[in-house]
Amino acid sequence: MGIYPNPTNGILNIKTDSEINVVNVTNVVGQKLKIQYSNNQINMQGLPSGVYIVELVLKNGQKISKKVIKN
Repeated sequence: MGIYPNPTNGILNIKTDSEINVVNVTNVVGQKLKIQYSNNQINMQGLPSGVYIVELVLKNGQKISKKVIKN
């Protein structure tokens, strides 16, 4: 499982063996943000610079959280 590039300028690529059911992006104060997700890419270009948590829920029920820095 990989999320790259990190730090990012806006487009994050997700590499995973399992199908992704849900993608959530939250900021450091816990607010869930509205982002565009398609073709294993997260578009964070509209978000301000800072630190975010990207949470993936896979088809098998596994949850993965990664810290991402946006420049």
